[in-house]
Amino acid sequence: MNAELIQGKDILALEVYPESNIYSAVIDALTDTPSVCSSDSPNWIQSVVRNATGSITITFPSGFFSEAHAIQASSYQEAPQGWIYVQDASKDGVIIGSSFHRQGAIYYVINDPFSITAHRQGSDYRQKMTVGEILSVQ
Repeated sequence: MNAELIQGKDILALEVYPESNIYSAVIDALTDTPSVCSSDSPNWIQSVVRNATGSITITFPSGFFSEAHAIQASSYQEAPQGWIYVQDASKDGVIIGSSFHRQGAIYYVINDPFSITAHRQGSDYRQKMTVGEILSVQ
């Protein structure tokens, strides 16, 4: 939990920010066994697997999300001649697909690092709480 002190003229309040609503990571897809090479939260990605079609499935830990979430994926290619995209997303994971044009051919295999960002939404979205709200729950 992150906490910040906010001081006014006559009061001192503590606002508590639950875990983040936005998670991001960089996926290294340069090899046959893609992996997370950096992440702002260590526990939000359980596994990364390349599928037979060349797309990549990212699985989240069981129960991490309770509903589908907003996912964005971005390629790190310097001069992209195609794109990567979210093929399918659920509370359990996401499939990232691609279509790249190189030297007159179309490739559907992701062979470049890319970033992925997940945004909690709906009932998963976490609001900041004050000490009074926390104490009233207990």
